[in-house]
Amino acid sequence: MSWDRTLTEISDKLWIAVEYMGAKNSYGEGKRRRIVCIIPDASFIIGYDYWNDYATYKPTVTVQVDFNLPAVQTCLKRLIKNSLYRY
Repeated sequence: MSWDRTLTEISDKLWIAVEYMGAKNSYGEGKRRRIVCIIPDASFIIGYDYWNDYATYKPTVTVQVDFNLPAVQTCLKRLIKNSLYRY
C-alpha cells in the first residue's frame, strides 16, 4: 500500500510518499519519503525505513538521487521496437 502527494502549497517540486508492506519478516516494512525535484529530470529523495520485524531489523535512513535520461529512454524504445518487428 502506498500514498504520495505533491505539496503544491509549498512548491510543485516537493512531494511526500508513505509506503507500507505487511508481514513480520524482511519484506514487511514501512517507509516515509521526502522528495525534491532539483530539475525536471532529476530528484533527491531522503527516507526513513522501519521494519515490522523490529527485533531483528533496525530502522534505516536512505538517500537517493534519481536521474531521468531521455536519450537512454529513446534508445531503449528504439531497440524494443526494432526487436519486436523481427519476430
